[in-house]
Amino acid sequence: MRVLIVEDTPELARQLKQRLEGEGYAVDTAADGEEGRFLGETDLMTR
Repeated sequence: MRVLIVEDTPELARQLKQRLEGEGYAVDTAADGEEGRFLGETDLMTR
């Protein structure tokens, strides 16, 4: 399963990503809503 984390605190995003990847998830991160929306509508939809 693929997860998108939208988080503006870099350390928290890193920790969440690391934890989820450790549980077997494929994780993408975005630093803000605009980037998250872009990834959700484009990159993630094609995988």
